[in-house]
Amino acid sequence: LDAVPGTVILSKTLSDEAMVVSLIDALRRPGRAHLRAMVVDDDEVLGSTISDILGTYGVDVISLTDPSSLTSQINAVDPDVVLLGAHDKDGSGFDLCRILRANPRWRDLPLIFVTSGHDRTIRARCYEVGGSDFLEQPILPQEMWARIQSHVATARVRTAAYRRDPVTGLGARQTLIPVLRHVFELREDPAAIGLIGTSCRWRHRQC
Repeated sequence: LDAVPGTVILSKTLSDEAMVVSLIDALRRPGRAHLRAMVVDDDEVLGSTISDILGTYGVDVISLTDPSSLTSQINAVDPDVVLLGAHDKDGSGFDLCRILRANPRWRDLPLIFVTSGHDRTIRARCYEVGGSDFLEQPILPQEMWARIQSHVATARVRTAAYRRDPVTGLGARQTLIPVLRHVFELREDPAAIGLIGTSCRWRHRQC
């Protein structure tokens, strides 16, 4: 079923919040491309390899061979995951990770480093600068896809929880309104569905 374009698989164990996030994401990302990834490394071969692998899973991939352009393009791309090259020779990937983690918008964004071997020092630096995980070359397609899915799912739940109003339990206005506007203005779909979950936490008032 996951290979069928437009299909969304939801587990019965999902919370209401996670289910709404999944449905809205399905509306925002028509077709098979459920995820958007950025590959940042000056090695064109590595970028091409990752793009080919993720493309088979229906992922939209934007490859940047100039790491310095990441900060100027990431807002427009709004990726679900970023894969960074981990090299001791210039350290640009580590510097970019620090910059992104310093920005509240990207604090939960999955940042996965791609290392060239089993160097423990480099792997330790991946975590020290705020990396979510690392992958060793040669890259195993199924392993990479499994790790990306896991980190993206966790990030989405954390982001959704963070953006909920602490009093009402609803999505914060600055987050909810733009998302709903985007859903209702979809032009490629013949119909759009918006789901809003509400819960009453006030025992002595009627909702």
